[in-house]
Amino acid sequence: MSSIMRSILAFLFAPIPAAIVLPLISPSRMLWERPATMLFSVYAVLLVMQFVLGFPLRLVFARDERASFKVHTLIGTVMYAIPVTGLAIWAASQSGSQGLRLFEGPLAFSAAGAVTGALYWLFAGIGTSAQRQRRRIAELDAQFD
Repeated sequence: MSSIMRSILAFLFAPIPAAIVLPLISPSRMLWERPATMLFSVYAVLLVMQFVLGFPLRLVFARDERASFKVHTLIGTVMYAIPVTGLAIWAASQSGSQGLRLFEGPLAFSAAGAVTGALYWLFAGIGTSAQRQRRRIAELDAQFD
């Protein structure tokens, strides 16, 4: 399987655990009334966040030798934490709430993002020896052009 196909499949499958767990820890009653709708809604939102923030972050921060497990975990954390933190701050300013409830959503999404980034790294096979070997061959090939 090509590395592009692995990356596409990793993009699609990495957020599935987060899409399952995040609604379970949500205080929303919609989960119990319409679980399939909630699951697919959360999955769609996670895919959008992954495409809008995760893809550009990966292009900038995870090039060649920097494409490590830690970098992908950090990218996942940031791609989910930024929009949810902004949304939590906006919601708190509208409702006047404060305290620990303000941090629950961003912390849950940050943890889910870390797991998603780690799973992307694992599913895409970025850290495999075959991937490193292909990179070395490409570098050698570029020297002889």
